[in-house]
Amino acid sequence: MYTTNEEGILNNYAVEPPVYFAEYPSQEQQQRYLFQG
Repeated sequence: MYTTNEEGILNNYAVEPPVYFAEYPSQEQQQRYLFQG
């Protein structure tokens, strides 16, 4: 995505995705991870 300001200078910084916090795995997911490991 390219944008320019009022002076015509190009701004091509990457668009950052929204930040979210990871959730702790449930007991069932933990058991699956243990089995896979």
